[in-house]
Amino acid sequence: DDMVFYYYYFPKGDYEAIIKNADITSNSIFQIDSKFIGLYDDNIPINSLNHLNPNPTQFLTLDFEQDDYYDELYEATYVYLNITEPGQYLLNTTIDSSGAISRPTNPSAVVVYNSSAGTYHDWTDELLNSSESFPAFSDDGTSDDDILYIAYPKKWFNMDFEFSQLGSATVEVDGFTWNGYNWEEDILAAGVDDMTYGFSSNGSISYDTLSTFYTNWTLGADFGGNFNLLGINKDKYYWLGIKEDGGSYIQLPYIQSLKLVNITFDINVNLALVGESGYKYCDFWQPPLGTEPAFEFLNQLTLTANTSLFNTVEPYTTIFEEGLYKLLIIPEGELNYNGPITITFALKNQWSYRHQETYNIPAISRI
Repeated sequence: DDMVFYYYYFPKGDYEAIIKNADITSNSIFQIDSKFIGLYDDNIPINSLNHLNPNPTQFLTLDFEQDDYYDELYEATYVYLNITEPGQYLLNTTIDSSGAISRPTNPSAVVVYNSSAGTYHDWTDELLNSSESFPAFSDDGTSDDDILYIAYPKKWFNMDFEFSQLGSATVEVDGFTWNGYNWEEDILAAGVDDMTYGFSSNGSISYDTLSTFYTNWTLGADFGGNFNLLGINKDKYYWLGIKEDGGSYIQLPYIQSLKLVNITFDINVNLALVGESGYKYCDFWQPPLGTEPAFEFLNQLTLTANTSLFNTVEPYTTIFEEGLYKLLIIPEGELNYNGPITITFALKNQWSYRHQETYNIPAISRI
């Protein structure tokens, strides 16, 4: 169900591959897929920074289209990087998420737990059909301990509810998330803002992203032995449960529409810097695993990362020959919508910050 992408750089040439099937009881498929990588015929501008001008002012902005086959992969692009002198280079990368952060989306699954029967009912199909609605809790007349479960592969912190039938009673709704060991309860105490007033009005429910309810929220959940709904892999999703808290419904609320808003998402920018010779004279560089630009969006419109080029420890001086290089850029992640992502690049040369002279101050003095 999940895709893991591995990136390798191969210079042009002939190769021999040895393929071994680790499981002799099963057939395997080996496929090499190759296509031309686009080259953007321009340089990432170099910004020479100092203490008076600490931020870059010249940028190169590129749009990356989604891959034809994989939603979480974006088209690779080469851009030029012209190194004219030694320096302390940092690649400044900024991603614009304004087109995705507030885009409403449907939950992946909606399940109601009937406490009196000890069973689960999947209402996902009804949710996705705009002409249908479904009860927020079981309609057998004993809904006090029932639970409405909502699932999605990423975290979210805002939900918009519309009801075909409003709940009629003075009822508060409480909630909980799975923290990897047990259910973390009471989002009301953690700063929830319930504008549905206990499902008695159309509105939104949002909660504090600094609360342990949110920060400890992890994938998967333990529902006990009765959760056996076909087609729902509970380990793929973040689960949020909602239940009645204080009071009982005289008229049960029926949900017409439920949208998740302000979804967190991750984007990684995989990089490889290639010189004219490829590997031959060490004209190849990749950031060590875990140091590539990585972004986790939590309601931010933009995020910026600085990645050291060439050396990964101070003083960051280049060990490459001066010359024209190509930077391979492959974004990977999910912005929760179909369309390109916009990434802005700048090269920061902080060579002026280096150690240049040593001064001896023999005694306390005014400088």
